[in-house]
Amino acid sequence: MQSSELTKTVAALLRDHDDEMVLPGAEIYSLRRGVVLLRGAFDPTQLEAAVDDAFARGERRTPHGAVQTGWYADATSKQLNYGTQRGRVYDRVETYGSNLVKLGRRALFLAQTADIELPLGLDKVATHTLLVRYDQGSRGIAGHVDDAVIDGDNDAPIVSFNFGNTARFLYADMPWNRFLGVSMKDHGVREVEMQHGDCIVWGGPARYLWHGIDQIQIGTMPAATRARLGLDEKGTRINATFRCTPELIGREAEFQTVVKNMTPAEKRAAKRAREANAAAYA
Repeated sequence: MQSSELTKTVAALLRDHDDEMVLPGAEIYSLRRGVVLLRGAFDPTQLEAAVDDAFARGERRTPHGAVQTGWYADATSKQLNYGTQRGRVYDRVETYGSNLVKLGRRALFLAQTADIELPLGLDKVATHTLLVRYDQGSRGIAGHVDDAVIDGDNDAPIVSFNFGNTARFLYADMPWNRFLGVSMKDHGVREVEMQHGDCIVWGGPARYLWHGIDQIQIGTMPAATRARLGLDEKGTRINATFRCTPELIGREAEFQTVVKNMTPAEKRAAKRAREANAAAYA
Protein backbone atom coordinates (compact mmCIF):
# COMPACT_ATOMS: atom_id res chain seq x y z
CA MET A 1 0.00 0.00 0.00
CA GLN A 2 1.07 3.61 -0.57
CA SER A 3 1.53 5.82 2.50
CA SER A 4 -1.69 7.72 1.72
CA GLU A 5 -3.61 4.44 1.57
CA LEU A 6 -2.11 3.36 4.90
CA THR A 7 -3.18 6.63 6.50
CA LYS A 8 -6.73 6.17 5.25
CA THR A 9 -6.75 2.57 6.50
CA VAL A 10 -5.56 3.59 9.97
CA ALA A 11 -8.25 6.28 10.17
CA ALA A 12 -10.91 3.80 9.06
CA LEU A 13 -9.82 1.24 11.66
CA LEU A 14 -9.98 3.84 14.42
CA ARG A 15 -13.48 4.88 13.37
CA ASP A 16 -14.64 1.27 13.16
CA HIS A 17 -13.68 0.52 16.76
CA ASP A 18 -14.58 3.78 18.44
CA ASP A 19 -17.58 2.22 20.12
CA GLU A 20 -18.45 -0.63 22.48
CA MET A 21 -15.90 -3.40 22.07
CA VAL A 22 -18.24 -6.37 22.50
CA LEU A 23 -22.03 -6.29 22.39
CA PRO A 24 -23.92 -7.71 25.39
CA GLY A 25 -24.80 -11.32 24.66
CA ALA A 26 -22.15 -11.71 21.97
CA GLU A 27 -20.67 -15.20 21.73
CA ILE A 28 -17.01 -15.40 20.77
CA TYR A 29 -15.48 -18.87 20.64
CA SER A 30 -11.97 -20.10 19.98
CA LEU A 31 -12.56 -23.26 17.92
CA ARG A 32 -8.86 -24.14 17.77
CA ARG A 33 -5.55 -22.29 17.43
CA GLY A 34 -6.11 -19.46 15.00
CA VAL A 35 -9.86 -20.04 14.45
CA VAL A 36 -12.52 -17.81 16.05
CA LEU A 37 -16.30 -17.93 15.72
CA LEU A 38 -18.24 -14.67 16.19
CA ARG A 39 -21.97 -14.98 16.88
CA GLY A 40 -24.28 -12.13 17.84
CA ALA A 41 -21.21 -9.89 17.86
CA PHE A 42 -22.48 -7.13 15.58
CA ASP A 43 -25.03 -4.38 15.99
CA PRO A 44 -28.18 -5.60 14.16
CA THR A 45 -28.62 -2.34 12.27
CA GLN A 46 -25.00 -2.35 11.13
CA LEU A 47 -25.26 -6.02 10.17
CA GLU A 48 -28.32 -5.50 8.01
CA ALA A 49 -26.74 -2.44 6.37
CA ALA A 50 -23.75 -4.64 5.46
CA VAL A 51 -26.07 -7.31 4.04
CA ASP A 52 -27.74 -4.63 1.92
CA ASP A 53 -24.31 -3.55 0.63
CA ALA A 54 -23.39 -7.12 -0.27
CA PHE A 55 -26.67 -7.80 -2.04
CA ALA A 56 -26.57 -4.51 -3.95
CA ARG A 57 -23.02 -5.24 -5.16
CA GLY A 58 -24.08 -8.63 -6.46
CA GLU A 59 -27.23 -7.29 -8.10
CA ARG A 60 -25.44 -4.47 -9.92
CA ARG A 61 -25.52 -5.35 -13.64
CA THR A 62 -23.41 -2.46 -14.88
CA PRO A 63 -19.59 -2.40 -14.75
CA HIS A 64 -18.09 -1.43 -11.42
CA GLY A 65 -14.44 -1.98 -10.61
CA ALA A 66 -13.33 -5.23 -12.23
CA VAL A 67 -16.84 -6.71 -12.18
CA GLN A 68 -19.06 -6.37 -15.25
CA THR A 69 -22.50 -7.77 -14.36
CA GLY A 70 -22.48 -8.55 -10.65
CA TRP A 71 -23.03 -12.20 -9.82
CA TYR A 72 -25.02 -12.77 -13.01
CA ALA A 73 -23.80 -14.36 -16.23
CA ASP A 74 -24.72 -11.26 -18.24
CA ALA A 75 -26.55 -7.95 -17.96
CA THR A 76 -30.05 -9.25 -18.74
CA SER A 77 -30.54 -12.87 -17.67
CA LYS A 78 -31.22 -14.26 -14.19
CA GLN A 79 -28.60 -16.96 -14.63
CA LEU A 80 -25.88 -16.81 -12.00
CA ASN A 81 -22.26 -16.81 -13.17
CA TYR A 82 -20.89 -19.68 -11.06
CA GLY A 83 -22.85 -22.78 -12.09
CA THR A 84 -26.64 -22.99 -11.96
CA GLN A 85 -27.09 -22.20 -8.27
CA ARG A 86 -24.15 -19.96 -7.38
CA GLY A 87 -22.93 -16.51 -8.34
CA ARG A 88 -19.72 -14.70 -7.40
CA VAL A 89 -18.26 -11.20 -7.24
CA TYR A 90 -14.55 -10.57 -6.63
CA ASP A 91 -12.91 -7.16 -6.36
CA ARG A 92 -10.92 -4.68 -4.27
CA VAL A 93 -12.41 -3.98 -0.85
CA GLU A 94 -12.74 -0.30 -1.76
CA THR A 95 -15.30 -1.10 -4.48
CA TYR A 96 -17.82 -2.43 -1.95
CA GLY A 97 -20.20 -0.47 0.24
CA SER A 98 -18.74 1.11 3.38
CA ASN A 99 -21.08 -0.81 5.72
CA LEU A 100 -19.80 -4.17 4.47
CA VAL A 101 -16.18 -3.05 4.65
CA LYS A 102 -16.62 -1.77 8.18
CA LEU A 103 -18.24 -5.03 9.31
CA GLY A 104 -15.32 -7.02 7.90
CA ARG A 105 -12.79 -4.87 9.72
CA ARG A 106 -14.71 -5.09 12.98
CA ALA A 107 -14.86 -8.88 12.74
CA LEU A 108 -11.10 -9.01 12.21
CA PHE A 109 -10.55 -6.74 15.23
CA LEU A 110 -12.78 -8.82 17.50
CA ALA A 111 -11.17 -12.09 16.42
CA GLN A 112 -7.64 -10.73 16.89
CA THR A 113 -8.65 -9.54 20.34
CA ALA A 114 -9.93 -13.03 21.21
CA ASP A 115 -6.97 -15.03 19.86
CA ILE A 116 -3.42 -13.76 20.33
CA GLU A 117 -2.18 -16.13 17.61
CA LEU A 118 -4.11 -14.29 14.91
CA PRO A 119 -1.45 -11.97 13.45
CA LEU A 120 -1.82 -8.20 13.79
CA GLY A 121 -0.74 -5.27 11.67
CA LEU A 122 -1.82 -3.17 8.73
CA ASP A 123 -0.32 -5.76 6.41
CA LYS A 124 -2.97 -8.21 7.68
CA VAL A 125 -5.98 -6.04 6.73
CA ALA A 126 -8.11 -7.28 3.83
CA THR A 127 -7.44 -5.92 0.37
CA HIS A 128 -10.06 -7.98 -1.51
CA THR A 129 -13.57 -9.31 -0.94
CA LEU A 130 -15.27 -12.31 -2.53
CA LEU A 131 -19.06 -12.68 -2.48
CA VAL A 132 -20.64 -16.03 -3.31
CA ARG A 133 -24.42 -16.38 -3.54
CA TYR A 134 -25.95 -19.82 -3.02
CA ASP A 135 -29.49 -20.27 -4.38
CA GLN A 136 -32.12 -23.04 -4.28
CA GLY A 137 -30.11 -26.22 -3.68
CA SER A 138 -28.67 -27.27 -0.32
CA ARG A 139 -25.19 -27.93 -1.71
CA GLY A 140 -22.43 -25.70 -0.43
CA ILE A 141 -18.81 -26.13 -1.42
CA ALA A 142 -16.60 -29.19 -1.04
CA GLY A 143 -13.85 -29.27 1.56
CA HIS A 144 -10.70 -27.46 0.48
CA VAL A 145 -7.73 -25.40 1.63
CA ASP A 146 -7.40 -21.75 0.61
CA ASP A 147 -4.02 -22.01 -1.10
CA ALA A 148 -4.77 -20.85 -4.66
CA VAL A 149 -3.23 -17.73 -6.15
CA ILE A 150 -6.39 -15.74 -5.39
CA ASP A 151 -6.13 -16.70 -1.69
CA GLY A 152 -2.64 -15.30 -1.13
CA ASP A 153 0.34 -16.98 0.49
CA ASN A 154 0.67 -15.17 3.81
CA ASP A 155 -0.62 -15.87 7.33
CA ALA A 156 -3.13 -12.99 7.36
CA PRO A 157 -6.55 -13.89 8.77
CA ILE A 158 -9.42 -14.76 6.45
CA VAL A 159 -12.77 -13.29 7.54
CA SER A 160 -15.85 -15.24 6.38
CA PHE A 161 -19.46 -14.13 6.98
CA ASN A 162 -22.67 -16.11 6.59
CA PHE A 163 -25.60 -13.94 5.50
CA GLY A 164 -29.08 -15.42 5.02
CA ASN A 165 -29.81 -19.15 5.06
CA THR A 166 -28.18 -21.25 7.75
CA ALA A 167 -25.41 -23.64 6.69
CA ARG A 168 -22.99 -26.10 8.25
CA PHE A 169 -19.30 -25.12 8.32
CA LEU A 170 -16.97 -28.13 8.36
CA TYR A 171 -13.32 -27.92 9.35
CA ALA A 172 -10.46 -30.23 10.28
CA ASP A 173 -6.77 -30.16 11.10
CA MET A 174 -6.01 -32.35 8.09
CA PRO A 175 -7.82 -32.54 4.72
CA TRP A 176 -10.54 -35.16 4.42
CA ASN A 177 -12.12 -36.79 1.38
CA ARG A 178 -14.27 -39.88 0.91
CA PHE A 179 -11.43 -41.78 -0.74
CA LEU A 180 -9.52 -41.93 2.57
CA GLY A 181 -11.76 -44.81 3.65
CA VAL A 182 -12.60 -43.19 6.98
CA SER A 183 -15.68 -41.27 8.08
CA MET A 184 -15.54 -37.53 8.63
CA LYS A 185 -16.20 -38.07 12.32
CA ASP A 186 -13.39 -40.58 12.73
CA HIS A 187 -11.06 -38.29 10.78
CA GLY A 188 -11.73 -35.49 13.24
CA VAL A 189 -13.89 -33.26 11.05
CA ARG A 190 -15.79 -30.82 13.23
CA GLU A 191 -18.83 -28.74 12.40
CA VAL A 192 -20.40 -25.40 13.30
CA GLU A 193 -23.87 -24.24 12.37
CA MET A 194 -23.51 -20.84 10.71
CA GLN A 195 -26.58 -18.67 11.17
CA HIS A 196 -27.39 -15.27 9.68
CA GLY A 197 -24.67 -12.82 10.73
CA ASP A 198 -22.26 -15.42 12.08
CA CYS A 199 -18.60 -15.04 11.16
CA ILE A 200 -15.58 -17.34 11.26
CA VAL A 201 -12.06 -15.94 11.18
CA TRP A 202 -9.01 -18.12 10.63
CA GLY A 203 -5.34 -17.33 10.13
CA GLY A 204 -1.89 -17.59 11.68
CA PRO A 205 -1.40 -21.27 12.62
CA ALA A 206 -4.74 -22.12 10.95
CA ARG A 207 -4.25 -20.07 7.79
CA TYR A 208 -4.42 -23.24 5.65
CA LEU A 209 -7.38 -24.72 7.49
CA TRP A 210 -9.27 -27.44 5.61
CA HIS A 211 -12.93 -26.35 5.48
CA GLY A 212 -16.16 -26.67 3.54
CA ILE A 213 -19.85 -25.82 3.59
CA ASP A 214 -22.83 -28.18 3.33
CA GLN A 215 -26.42 -28.64 4.47
CA ILE A 216 -27.65 -25.18 3.53
CA GLN A 217 -31.09 -24.90 5.08
CA ILE A 218 -33.36 -23.37 2.48
CA GLY A 219 -35.87 -20.88 3.88
CA THR A 220 -34.00 -20.03 7.09
CA MET A 221 -33.04 -16.52 6.04
CA PRO A 222 -34.68 -14.06 8.50
CA ALA A 223 -38.06 -13.03 7.12
CA ALA A 224 -37.41 -9.31 7.52
CA THR A 225 -34.10 -9.54 5.64
CA ARG A 226 -35.66 -11.67 2.91
CA ALA A 227 -38.56 -9.23 2.43
CA ARG A 228 -36.27 -6.21 2.35
CA LEU A 229 -34.16 -7.77 -0.39
CA GLY A 230 -37.24 -8.79 -2.38
CA LEU A 231 -36.58 -12.54 -2.17
CA ASP A 232 -39.13 -15.35 -2.01
CA GLU A 233 -39.61 -17.74 0.90
CA LYS A 234 -36.53 -19.79 -0.06
CA GLY A 235 -34.24 -16.85 0.61
CA THR A 236 -30.57 -17.23 -0.27
CA ARG A 237 -27.17 -17.61 1.36
CA ILE A 238 -24.42 -15.07 0.78
CA ASN A 239 -20.86 -15.75 1.87
CA ALA A 240 -18.71 -12.63 2.16
CA THR A 241 -15.02 -13.42 2.51
CA PHE A 242 -12.27 -10.88 3.16
CA ARG A 243 -8.66 -11.70 2.26
CA CYS A 244 -5.36 -9.85 2.47
CA THR A 245 -3.75 -10.27 -0.95
CA PRO A 246 -1.86 -7.04 -1.75
CA GLU A 247 0.10 -8.77 -4.50
CA LEU A 248 -3.14 -9.04 -6.49
CA ILE A 249 -4.01 -5.34 -6.43
CA GLY A 250 -4.53 -4.26 -10.03
CA ARG A 251 -4.99 -7.86 -11.22
CA GLU A 252 -8.66 -8.29 -10.26
CA ALA A 253 -9.80 -8.77 -13.86
CA GLU A 254 -7.74 -12.00 -13.99
CA PHE A 255 -9.83 -13.58 -11.25
CA GLN A 256 -13.41 -13.08 -12.40
CA THR A 257 -13.81 -16.85 -12.73
CA VAL A 258 -12.93 -19.56 -10.19
CA VAL A 259 -9.17 -20.02 -9.90
CA LYS A 260 -7.51 -23.21 -8.68
CA ASN A 261 -3.93 -24.45 -8.59
CA MET A 262 -3.73 -26.29 -11.91
CA THR A 263 -0.11 -26.19 -13.06
CA PRO A 264 2.71 -28.13 -11.36
CA ALA A 265 4.42 -24.83 -10.53
CA GLU A 266 1.30 -23.48 -8.82
CA LYS A 267 0.88 -26.68 -6.85
CA ARG A 268 4.53 -26.60 -5.74
CA ALA A 269 4.20 -22.97 -4.67
CA ALA A 270 1.08 -23.76 -2.64
CA LYS A 271 2.83 -26.68 -0.95
CA ARG A 272 5.82 -24.50 -0.05
CA ALA A 273 3.50 -21.86 1.45
CA ARG A 274 1.69 -24.46 3.56
CA GLU A 275 4.95 -25.98 4.77
CA ALA A 276 6.42 -22.58 5.62
CA ASN A 277 3.31 -21.69 7.61
CA ALA A 278 3.40 -24.99 9.50
CA ALA A 279 7.07 -24.48 10.36
CA ALA A 280 6.51 -20.89 11.50
CA TYR A 281 3.78 -21.94 13.95
CA ALA A 282 5.18 -25.30 15.07
